[in-house]
Amino acid sequence: MKDICPFCGKNKDIRATRCNSCARKGKLNHGFKGFTYSNGYKYLYFPNHPHKDKRNFVAEHRLVMEKHLGRYLNFKEEIHHIDGNKLNNNIKNLKLFKNKNEHMRFHRILEIKENKHNFIKQKNIK
Repeated sequence: MKDICPFCGKNKDIRATRCNSCARKGKLNHGFKGFTYSNGYKYLYFPNHPHKDKRNFVAEHRLVMEKHLGRYLNFKEEIHHIDGNKLNNNIKNLKLFKNKNEHMRFHRILEIKENKHNFIKQKNIK
Protein backbone atom coordinates (compact mmCIF):
# COMPACT_ATOMS: atom_id res chain seq x y z
CA MET A 1 0.00 0.00 0.00
CA LYS A 2 1.09 3.58 -0.64
CA ASP A 3 0.93 6.69 1.51
CA ILE A 4 2.15 10.30 1.10
CA CYS A 5 5.60 11.32 2.40
CA PRO A 6 5.15 14.16 4.96
CA PHE A 7 8.47 15.72 3.89
CA CYS A 8 8.13 15.97 0.09
CA GLY A 9 4.60 14.84 -0.78
CA LYS A 10 5.70 11.90 -2.94
CA ASN A 11 4.31 8.37 -2.62
CA LYS A 12 5.92 6.18 0.02
CA ASP A 13 5.39 2.74 1.48
CA ILE A 14 2.67 2.85 4.14
CA ARG A 15 5.02 1.33 6.76
CA ALA A 16 7.82 3.89 6.17
CA THR A 17 7.99 7.27 7.92
CA ARG A 18 9.29 8.93 4.71
CA CYS A 19 9.96 8.09 1.06
CA ASN A 20 13.29 6.59 -0.06
CA SER A 21 14.64 9.82 -1.57
CA CYS A 22 13.93 11.83 1.62
CA ALA A 23 15.57 9.13 3.75
CA ARG A 24 18.87 9.75 1.95
CA LYS A 25 18.88 13.57 2.07
CA GLY A 26 20.42 15.97 4.59
CA LYS A 27 19.19 15.87 8.16
CA LEU A 28 16.83 12.99 7.42
CA ASN A 29 19.74 10.67 6.59
CA HIS A 30 20.58 8.37 9.51
CA GLY A 31 24.32 9.05 9.05
CA PHE A 32 23.99 12.86 8.80
CA LYS A 33 26.66 14.75 10.79
CA GLY A 34 26.06 18.34 9.61
CA PHE A 35 29.41 18.57 7.85
CA THR A 36 31.50 16.89 5.19
CA TYR A 37 34.97 17.19 3.66
CA SER A 38 35.90 17.71 0.02
CA ASN A 39 39.25 18.62 -1.60
CA GLY A 40 40.74 19.20 1.85
CA TYR A 41 38.07 21.76 2.87
CA LYS A 42 35.35 21.39 5.49
CA TYR A 43 31.77 22.06 4.37
CA LEU A 44 28.85 22.74 6.72
CA TYR A 45 25.17 22.03 6.09
CA PHE A 46 23.42 25.38 5.45
CA PRO A 47 20.25 24.73 3.42
CA ASN A 48 19.10 28.38 3.54
CA HIS A 49 22.40 29.95 2.43
CA PRO A 50 22.12 31.74 -0.95
CA HIS A 51 25.43 30.25 -2.18
CA LYS A 52 24.93 26.65 -1.02
CA ASP A 53 25.93 23.80 -3.32
CA LYS A 54 23.44 21.28 -4.70
CA ARG A 55 23.72 19.25 -1.48
CA ASN A 56 23.03 22.32 0.72
CA PHE A 57 26.62 22.66 1.97
CA VAL A 58 28.82 25.78 2.18
CA ALA A 59 32.60 25.89 2.70
CA GLU A 60 33.35 26.68 6.35
CA HIS A 61 36.07 29.24 5.52
CA ARG A 62 33.56 31.24 3.46
CA LEU A 63 31.06 31.20 6.35
CA VAL A 64 33.77 32.41 8.77
CA MET A 65 34.70 35.29 6.44
CA GLU A 66 31.04 36.19 5.88
CA LYS A 67 30.45 36.36 9.63
CA HIS A 68 33.57 38.54 10.05
CA LEU A 69 32.48 40.95 7.26
CA GLY A 70 28.79 40.92 8.19
CA ARG A 71 27.73 40.14 4.60
CA TYR A 72 27.57 37.32 2.08
CA LEU A 73 30.58 36.85 -0.19
CA ASN A 74 29.96 37.09 -3.90
CA PHE A 75 30.84 34.20 -6.23
CA LYS A 76 34.04 35.86 -7.50
CA GLU A 77 35.59 36.49 -4.07
CA GLU A 78 38.20 33.95 -2.99
CA ILE A 79 39.74 33.14 0.36
CA HIS A 80 43.38 32.24 0.97
CA HIS A 81 44.54 30.15 3.95
CA ILE A 82 47.69 31.94 5.10
CA ASP A 83 49.33 28.89 6.73
CA GLY A 84 48.30 26.60 3.85
CA ASN A 85 46.13 24.44 6.14
CA LYS A 86 42.68 24.25 4.51
CA LEU A 87 41.13 23.15 7.80
CA ASN A 88 42.47 26.10 9.83
CA ASN A 89 39.50 28.42 9.42
CA ASN A 90 40.46 30.90 12.13
CA ILE A 91 39.75 34.42 10.83
CA LYS A 92 43.40 35.38 11.49
CA ASN A 93 44.43 32.66 9.02
CA LEU A 94 42.12 33.83 6.23
CA LYS A 95 42.80 36.49 3.58
CA LEU A 96 40.07 37.73 1.24
CA PHE A 97 40.70 38.43 -2.45
CA LYS A 98 38.20 40.15 -4.75
CA ASN A 99 38.72 37.58 -7.52
CA LYS A 100 40.80 34.63 -8.75
CA ASN A 101 43.31 36.86 -10.62
CA GLU A 102 44.17 38.79 -7.46
CA HIS A 103 44.57 35.53 -5.53
CA MET A 104 46.84 33.99 -8.20
CA ARG A 105 48.94 37.18 -8.35
CA PHE A 106 49.46 36.85 -4.58
CA HIS A 107 50.61 33.22 -5.03
CA ARG A 108 53.06 34.22 -7.78
CA ILE A 109 54.58 36.89 -5.50
CA LEU A 110 54.93 34.32 -2.71
CA GLU A 111 56.60 31.89 -5.12
CA ILE A 112 59.08 34.55 -6.33
CA LYS A 113 59.98 35.46 -2.74
CA GLU A 114 60.47 31.79 -1.87
CA ASN A 115 62.69 31.22 -4.93
CA LYS A 116 64.82 34.26 -4.03
CA HIS A 117 65.16 33.02 -0.46
CA ASN A 118 66.22 29.55 -1.63
CA PHE A 119 68.71 31.03 -4.13
CA ILE A 120 70.33 33.21 -1.45
CA LYS A 121 70.39 30.27 0.96
CA GLN A 122 72.14 28.07 -1.63
CA LYS A 123 74.68 30.80 -2.41
CA ASN A 124 75.55 31.22 1.27
CA ILE A 125 76.06 27.47 1.73
CA LYS A 126 78.73 27.27 -1.02
